[in-house]
Amino acid sequence: MNSTDSRNRKIIDAVIRKEQAVCPGALALIGIYGSSMTGDVHVL
Repeated sequence: MNSTDSRNRKIIDAVIRKEQAVCPGALALIGIYGSSMTGDVHVL
């Protein structure tokens, strides 16, 4: 798993944990796209 995949997995896992704590069963789909998916995102 490369660093982009690892970062995306951490984001997805955090969203799932939050959903389970706040509104269990409400989450149906998670998508990451664009520069976040490709690793081209630049945060200043």
